[in-house]
Amino acid sequence: MTKQLFARRACAPALVRGGACAAALVMAASAAIDRIPQAEAGSFTFAGAANGVDVIVHPVGYTGATLLDGFLRVTVGVAKSALFSDGALQDIVDAINIWNTRKITVGNVRTGAATPVPVTAVDFETAALHQFGHALGLADFNDPQDFARADPGANGVLDQGAGADGLPGTLDDVRGDDASVTWSVDPTNPFTDPPTPTDATTMWRADTVFPTLGRQEVATALAFPNVPANTESVMISGPFLGEDQRSLTSEDIAMLRLAEAGADGFAGGADDYVVQLIWVGEIDATPATENVGIFIDINPTVAFATTLVDGVFLQTPAIGVGTHIALTDADVFFNPAQPWFTGQPRDCNSNLTPDIKDIASGVSLDTNGDGIPDECQCASDLDNDLLIGPNDLLLLLSRWDRPFGPSDLLAMLASWGVCNPFAIKNAIPNLDLIAAQWTATQALAGLAVTGRVATSESTPKRPNAGDSSKRQPSRAKAQALGLQRNTATSSHSP
Repeated sequence: MTKQLFARRACAPALVRGGACAAALVMAASAAIDRIPQAEAGSFTFAGAANGVDVIVHPVGYTGATLLDGFLRVTVGVAKSALFSDGALQDIVDAINIWNTRKITVGNVRTGAATPVPVTAVDFETAALHQFGHALGLADFNDPQDFARADPGANGVLDQGAGADGLPGTLDDVRGDDASVTWSVDPTNPFTDPPTPTDATTMWRADTVFPTLGRQEVATALAFPNVPANTESVMISGPFLGEDQRSLTSEDIAMLRLAEAGADGFAGGADDYVVQLIWVGEIDATPATENVGIFIDINPTVAFATTLVDGVFLQTPAIGVGTHIALTDADVFFNPAQPWFTGQPRDCNSNLTPDIKDIASGVSLDTNGDGIPDECQCASDLDNDLLIGPNDLLLLLSRWDRPFGPSDLLAMLASWGVCNPFAIKNAIPNLDLIAAQWTATQALAGLAVTGRVATSESTPKRPNAGDSSKRQPSRAKAQALGLQRNTATSSHSP
């Protein structure tokens, strides 16, 4: 959904720009921002004329204050009443760890024989990965017409010309008086590795520059060096049938790192942080009663999937008011009637019980809150493959000083090879402390939320024609791999 459409839904058309509605949407310090869904195009949610085209958004729990160990821990809980299947819960845990690991990949879109997802289904893990990006403060990088997200200029409409190459979402797009809200490292190549440091000095945004987007169609047409055509940023919107996309690209990671440079915009300061998503499992709560950073539930009224966020402007001596927004809540909803494909739950300790159930029952400890039993992990295994090798070393070096350092490198080299379980990485403090951090963020809001707009991601599209080799499970198997358990008796209604 474009900013224009959002504004028209929230306000009378005559008041969209410069009038009473626009003024009302511009929030002062400690004033709550309208609760909006993550179905609009762009880089950071809330960016636009109403709240500012330069805003940078931070996850739930961030206040601008120095964090003791540099980690901003965001808890993730699932409504027990949603009756998510074990496979769906495993997909959620896997999506959590993909964001936590942040491995930069190319060729991350799998179709045909390369994916188990049938042409009649949409991959739940892929959808969860995308929605978690919204829950962290990122918006869709493209609009519904696949152009870079923008705010309409004085003419009140979005100007969308595909330029000489005829391809939406590239640098030569003709955008008239639109104002870009898209940040970039290299406006000609969305797959450029994040710079060191990644902050407001190395990433930039300009009203009249509409960077090339990390879309699969763009990767195919422009043939970037060392970037396969089947590469697409996770935060490019549009759920597609018959494919999966279970890893991040440089564009996704660069945007998260830009926010992690803190409220002053500069990496290396006391207000920097590293986001760590913490799995707390199924909880007895509703969107009105939950107290986790990201809450996941079902909602049969959304078209496909949607994320709703609350936010407030931060006010610190370093930034003043109005350029940085902290989320105070994030709720993710999935429509259970969609043709979801979910994976199989893991049993890493081979006790014939899914790992997520072992953790929930207390049979296994999960000291670092990543949804993987402690007995299946070791400290230096950053990619969770039970081997300590070159991939782990690359991940450590890519996050040097944020949060890894010399002692971590020495420990990795000393444990090279098959990992030794029980030495757990990134052990978290007591969950009560995380809850206290969440409570502090709520106090930051000051005023109650003033509004809510209900929209959602579009329904699945683009079945991959010609993939005759795709593995398609039988009807019985597809049912077993569904989103919910006991769906015949479920009457949950958010």
